[in-house]
Amino acid sequence: MLMTRRNALAALLVLATALPLAWAHVPTVPNDADGTIVYYFHGDRRCKTCKGIEKVTHDVVHKSFAKALESGALRFETVNYESDANRHFVHDFGLTSSSVVVAHVKDGKVAGYELLGDVWRHARNHEKLAAYLESAIRAELGAAG
Repeated sequence: MLMTRRNALAALLVLATALPLAWAHVPTVPNDADGTIVYYFHGDRRCKTCKGIEKVTHDVVHKSFAKALESGALRFETVNYESDANRHFVHDFGLTSSSVVVAHVKDGKVAGYELLGDVWRHARNHEKLAAYLESAIRAELGAAG
């Protein structure tokens, strides 16, 4: 059976979609300095709760980990995972909504990461959220050391 152009195009689309899933993907980061990154990921639409999680995360990182930030061992980044350039993070970290991820970077590649899944459970209680974030980030910094 001869392959028509339409069938050939359909086959190419299937391959183009399936092949990336066949290989393990190791995320890379724009700044290749080794260290730890605390990411706050958000979508295009940002509710009050999402903004609150971002603010608490920012405040915890900048107040509790100021020395690590100053030394460059820790970075904080806010990223819109729905923008074209950042959509890869959805796959890289298994994002399903606004999230906090602590990633360990070695040689420009993510060597390990932790998706802090309990941020939504504590989202409406900023004190509990801050305590959870500080504990989780501190544990991840220790694991990276």
